[in-house]
Amino acid sequence: MSRYARKHKMLPQCYPIAGLPPVRTVRQFDDVITAPQFGYRDAQDYYDHVGAKRVAAQVRVPMLVITAQNDPFVPYASFLAAKIGQNPSIQFVAPKHGGHCGFISKHAGSERFWAEQRIVDFCASLSIL
Repeated sequence: MSRYARKHKMLPQCYPIAGLPPVRTVRQFDDVITAPQFGYRDAQDYYDHVGAKRVAAQVRVPMLVITAQNDPFVPYASFLAAKIGQNPSIQFVAPKHGGHCGFISKHAGSERFWAEQRIVDFCASLSIL
């Protein structure tokens, strides 16, 4: 909200602040700010219309999706609902732990930055030459 307040100072017509209820979670932010800003009824309406679940089944090029089952921002259930793992074009990697972007390994070397190494491995597996 402090970032939003700074944007309000720069462009008050684009970032109204008067009358906003307290915002303490990402979902509340999406309910109060994101959804109305882009013409959606509420956060759920916004998520339903812009989420990848509507198009995941249509992916036909090799794609890597990495998420953690304990991601506090993007629920793991949303990937299951979108049936990401059922599309043969999508390699779906979902370890139990990692948070939202905390895929740092305790091991040294190429495994230190675990997610980045999965990306390198994925790209190396593509035979495009």
